[in-house]
Amino acid sequence: MNGIKIVLAGGLLVWLFNSMQWPFTLLLDAFFSFDYFWVVLLILAHIIGQILRWLLLLQMQGVRLSFTIGMRLFLIGQFFLITSLGMVGGEAVRGYYVIQYSGSAKWAGASTVVVDRILGLFTYLLVWGGSCLWLLGWGTPSWALLRFWWVVLLLTMGIVMFFIVLWSAVGQRVLFGFLPSRWRDGLQQVVTAYRPDHRLVRPVLLISLLTNLLHLLAFMVSARILGISLSWGDLVLFVPLVALSNILPLPMGGLGAGETAAQLLLAQLGIPHGAILMLLIRLTQWILVLPSGFYCYLTEKKVQEKD
Repeated sequence: MNGIKIVLAGGLLVWLFNSMQWPFTLLLDAFFSFDYFWVVLLILAHIIGQILRWLLLLQMQGVRLSFTIGMRLFLIGQFFLITSLGMVGGEAVRGYYVIQYSGSAKWAGASTVVVDRILGLFTYLLVWGGSCLWLLGWGTPSWALLRFWWVVLLLTMGIVMFFIVLWSAVGQRVLFGFLPSRWRDGLQQVVTAYRPDHRLVRPVLLISLLTNLLHLLAFMVSARILGISLSWGDLVLFVPLVALSNILPLPMGGLGAGETAAQLLLAQLGIPHGAILMLLIRLTQWILVLPSGFYCYLTEKKVQEKD
């Protein structure tokens, strides 16, 4: 299976290269432009927002970590997300390390990794759905992209239904009824902590939305640097779909899949160089998280021993 993933990712990159979708001179010029500094700041703020969102989810489960520890564990997860075979590997590593800091609340700590990823996707879908509604009511929709509306709507409804089932007594009996009582009681406590009436739910959703908006803004600034004519309407429609493609369990954090999605989606709008735009964002993220994540991984054992 891993070999198939590598072949698929490599095939996408070869297709992009052979179809002349890689004007590397644009990429090099972007890295040495003054405005690239703002892209770095926006991506950095996006990363910090993700860490804060995760720390709040941990608080909802009664697990309190300092920002420094949360940042270290998040960066380790990002390092393995990029260097292993995709998001599953990175999130599994983050879950493993957070369990070490969760004391007796191991189920609760591990659950935050899954919920954090679902929540990030959910708020992206909210942004996408809101932009579609706005364009349908007051703007000029691009039907080439709006045809994905039903896919996004179904995904959003699926996430909502997933949590409704988890919170319902009937759903918990079906999902956890066959488990031993000590496991069932623990999982029910974990699920209950995520109920929408929790005092931290609104701050978590707000941080998640702001974090995703920072990501959108990073794409917009990058497009301006690359000389790509991208409107805000185009931006909020295509970036969440690219984010969806990047959650595929492919090597190097979805390298190839995100670039292909960006190229094909923007091409439908008559906008070139979508792959280069995505690659600029990806490389910026790598620059920020790979060295720091590798350092955190190498020193984590010593940090735990000190604690």
